[in-house]
Amino acid sequence: MVLKINILSNEFVRPSFPTKDVLKKYPISMLDQFIPPLFIPVILFYSHDETSRTTQHDMSSRLRESLSDTLTLFFPLPLAGRHKKGDNSVDCNDMGVRYIEAKVDSLIMDVIGCDEATVLDQLIPLMHQIPSEFDEEELIAIQVNYFNCGGVAIGAFIPQKIADGCSYFSFITSWATISRGDNIVVKPSFISSSLFPPTKNFVYHNPQFEFGEERLVTRRFVFYGSQIKTMRAKAKTDHPDMGEPTRVEVVSAFIWKYASGDKRGKHYVASQIVNLRTRMVPPVPEHAFGNLIGLTYAISCYDDSDLAIFAKNVREGIKIIDDEYIQQHSTGSWGRRDTR
Repeated sequence: MVLKINILSNEFVRPSFPTKDVLKKYPISMLDQFIPPLFIPVILFYSHDETSRTTQHDMSSRLRESLSDTLTLFFPLPLAGRHKKGDNSVDCNDMGVRYIEAKVDSLIMDVIGCDEATVLDQLIPLMHQIPSEFDEEELIAIQVNYFNCGGVAIGAFIPQKIADGCSYFSFITSWATISRGDNIVVKPSFISSSLFPPTKNFVYHNPQFEFGEERLVTRRFVFYGSQIKTMRAKAKTDHPDMGEPTRVEVVSAFIWKYASGDKRGKHYVASQIVNLRTRMVPPVPEHAFGNLIGLTYAISCYDDSDLAIFAKNVREGIKIIDDEYIQQHSTGSWGRRDTR
């Protein structure tokens, strides 16, 4: 499926007020330093409200203005700045967030129901095609897509180098709140570099992978709430002593189990991203900005093919990330502990 997309505009949205001089430089943390320079795509779909009188022009103006106000509210949020290659800081120069608007000659439900990942890619700004000037990189780009049916899809990239998923969605939630005109807006704290001071003279080594002629394939899996509920109940019934797994545990276990193949005696490793905010003592604020995440591992073999056992191993792998573990590995080396 190929979408007919017409780019209506490509500009920069800047903060509604300039950044203060004392906040011009945003230091990234040690955990930020070790994050690969990746951009993770996210698309938010909104169906058309038949009772709304809001026009596309009204929506466009509101989204631009609220984005500008959000960038100002989030001082010293570095998303409107530029990351200097090879530097351990972000220049908060207010150059703005790239903001693209596009008209899609299709219906939003046709896209949502499509299984081809390449179709969704068309709704996201192509970061690799955005030129870098003066060795500086843009940190985020947003593409607002208007469909024939009145639906809207907002595609963006998470700037993984300076923000994890929690940070990104704190920003998106505040943007949505301001756009609606609500008064209660989340304002994050910027304490990650004080909790995990950056390593001096750090140089990130970006490994080059050679894939040759091999083609990489992307698959999309949809898990409905009712199916997840059934899997959780079955796992609890099969092993009452292990308790009922969480939604994350059971979905992770399901993917792990069926991706591990059918080779007996083989061991398989599953990695899991863990939010450190609630695991530190005292807990870090929920909306603390930055990469406050750790990576943990678990190991299972094909003989342990029971879903409940897989879920238990995932849980045990996550459980080892506590405040003591974080303190022990706060110097930049996140070790691995095997769990079975």
